Amino acid sequence: AADRALRESEEKYRTLFENVLNGFALHEIVLDEAGPPVDYVFLEVNHAFERLTGLIREDIIGRSVREVLPEIEHDPADWIGRSGGVALTGKEMRFERYAEPLGLWYSVLAFRVKKNTFATVFEDLTERREAEDALKESQRRLLTLMGNLPGMAYRCLNDPDFTMEFVSQGCEELTGYYPENLLHNAELSYQSVIHPDDRRLV
Repeated sequence: AADRALRESEEKYRTLFENVLNGFALHEIVLDEAGPPVDYVFLEVNHAFERLTGLIREDIIGRSVREVLPEIEHDPADWIGRSGGVALTGKEMRFERYAEPLGLWYSVLAFRVKKNTFATVFEDLTERREAEDALKESQRRLLTLMGNLPGMAYRCLNDPDFTMEFVSQGCEELTGYYPENLLHNAELSYQSVIHPDDRRLV
C-alpha cells in the first residue's frame, strides 16, 4: 500500500511538472577546484522549458550548460555565477534577464533544492519587453516631433485650472515657463498665465 501511494504521489507530481505553463529545470552546479561555480548540468526539464527555450530534453539532460550553449560563459547576465550563488548559499533569487544565446527575455525564480542543486522556474517576457521598447521608442519620436513644432502642444484636463498632463518644449518660448513648471500644476496652473481679462473667454 505504501509503494502504491508513493507511485501515485510521483505520478501526480510528474503530471503537474509536465503541465504547468512555466518552464522548470533542475540543475547541479559544477565547481572548480578553488570553489567558485564554473558550470551547471541539466538534470531535468519539463515540456514548457522545451517550448520556451527551443532546447530539447533528450539533447541536454546530463550535459552541462557550457556544452549546450557555449556562449553562455560570456553572457553579461552571468547565468552561471547567479545560479551558483543560489545553489551554494540557498538564497532564493528573482530577476529578469536577457539570454543572449537564446535571444529571449526571461523572468526567473531560482532556488536551492539541496546542496549544489538548484531549480529555475521561468516565463518568456520577450513579447512584453519588445512591446515596452516599441512604446518607449514611439514616445521618444512623439516628444522629438512635439519639441520641433512651432508653438506649444499640450493635453489638459477639462477643469478650471487647465491642469496639464502633457506640455511640449514650445511652452517656454510661448509662456516663459518650462513644461515641468506647469505639469500637474507643479508650480502654477496654465489658467494662471492667461491674462485675467481673457480667462472667461478662454
